[in-house]
Amino acid sequence: SQQRYLASILENLNDGICIIDQHGIVRILNQAAKRMFNIPENAISGQPLIETIRHYRVQELWQTCQEKNTQQTMQIETSPERNYLQCIATPLEPAAEGNILILFQDITRLHQLEIVRRDFVSNVSHELRTPLTSLKLITETLSDGAMEDPPAQKRFLAQMEKEIDNLTQLVQELLELSRIESGLVPLQKKSIAPSILLADAANRM
Repeated sequence: SQQRYLASILENLNDGICIIDQHGIVRILNQAAKRMFNIPENAISGQPLIETIRHYRVQELWQTCQEKNTQQTMQIETSPERNYLQCIATPLEPAAEGNILILFQDITRLHQLEIVRRDFVSNVSHELRTPLTSLKLITETLSDGAMEDPPAQKRFLAQMEKEIDNLTQLVQELLELSRIESGLVPLQKKSIAPSILLADAANRM
């Protein structure tokens, strides 16, 4: 009854479980691990690790854990689905000396979110750099003598005001994005002519 209970837990885990003995033979492999590595569901235990999970880095993880006899962790990418897995190898001592448990956790979603976050920071930095560079150039131009030319001075001051408005708008958009993500503000869509967006960008350049 206890064995059936433990077997039921293993089979219903979302994380993959693989137990390998000291000879590199797979003793336990749950359904989640089979799905992660496209192993047929009717595959049975008792086969070498390298023939069961055909991923050289999993083999390396097991060997390193066996040699150092300490917990080892690595991230791998499976193909062709391009899923990312966190693999944790742990020696099962002293209860099952020589046996190693490898836990596979699907971190694909976390990996994708990290890419989105990195791209977002890069885009925001770029958007900030444009008005700041423009303000610096205008300030230098005014300092180099444009202050003595009233028409030019007026034009540059108007441009500075516009760039400051752009910075203010960017900050407001970031705050608005935060509120939208928290579910406090519904997203409202409307049509706009592309020429308006292009003309504004061209004028700034």
